Amino acid sequence: MAEGGHTSLVERIARVLCGAEHSSNAEGTETSAGAHVDEHWHHHTNQAQAVLRAIREPDPAAAAAG
Repeated sequence: MAEGGHTSLVERIARVLCGAEHSSNAEGTETSAGAHVDEHWHHHTNQAQAVLRAIREPDPAAAAAG
């Protein structure tokens, strides 16, 4: 993680997705997934970008308002 905790939104989301996949606190089996997340979070950047695109897509009310 970047020094001082200054990470991009894509990296933060990718880390969450990676952690959820590997941590036993979520869907994974690793009791301590931190080291794995530090090494492999970048494999989840496409998923993180998809999350951001979905969040930014206007809902029907916003689309109707123009």
